[in-house]
Amino acid sequence: MGIIDIATANPITCSPDTPAAQVGRLMSEHDIGAVIVVDDGGYPVGIVTDRDFAVRLVATGRDSETPVDQFMSREPATVASDKTVLDAAHQLAARGCRRLPVIDPSSGRLVGVVTLDDLLLNATETVDQITRVLSQERHHDGALLDAWRNRQTA
Repeated sequence: MGIIDIATANPITCSPDTPAAQVGRLMSEHDIGAVIVVDDGGYPVGIVTDRDFAVRLVATGRDSETPVDQFMSREPATVASDKTVLDAAHQLAARGCRRLPVIDPSSGRLVGVVTLDDLLLNATETVDQITRVLSQERHHDGALLDAWRNRQTA
């Protein structure tokens, strides 16, 4: 399955000069744990997470007007929209992160975001689908076997 199939389109973004308070409001309003920081061209240049707020803003005594580029995680791991779910899982594991901006492979611009939770939900749904298919096949195969047995005894 392609990563674009499970990615969230139009993720919440901000510019590097957005004040921390405004980014915090975005996170609260949209019930999200991260905002992707994009430049004027729509290219991801960073990501700010709730952990970045705690460790790099609050714990260091910075105020709420601090621009996000002073405490964001720079050069975020990304995944191209033409990659698979497995490719994204490898990238998350390799970089030790929970969120990946999804970029257009030709332009490099942000087109979505995928999270570890998205991958886990997708995996659960896939296992459920496989289980249903196998169950239906077993039922079908069992009915065929019963019909064959009935013909043999008739």
